[in-house]
Amino acid sequence: MERIVEAFAGGGSEFAEIRAMLTVVRDDKERLGRELANLEALPVLALHPGLADDYRREVMELEAALANEEQKLETIPKIRAIIARVVLRPSDSNRGVSVEVVRQLDEILAIATCAQPRSHGLTRGLKISG
Repeated sequence: MERIVEAFAGGGSEFAEIRAMLTVVRDDKERLGRELANLEALPVLALHPGLADDYRREVMELEAALANEEQKLETIPKIRAIIARVVLRPSDSNRGVSVEVVRQLDEILAIATCAQPRSHGLTRGLKISG
């Protein structure tokens, strides 16, 4: 950009090629400025690099604890800690309810990606009449 300005200062504005180059450079600068403004507007949330491994390990430990009769009661608060919410809805058959479990991790990923959290419906084989 500085070289173009120097060329103009030295009388280069008379050359059509320099004027064309300046137009291209200005257009590029404006386009890049708009792209940069759009990038800065996007929310950024950095997730811990070991998040997936930690979560996987936690779930494996919960499975092992649930298999042990003596540890089942101690496991309940840990299971509640990884669940964000449980949603009950009337089932499609007008009998019973469908159960939807949304994990904490799904909520975190939804915030990070600006998406809807994935849910894990437990409707298969589960009917609760009331």
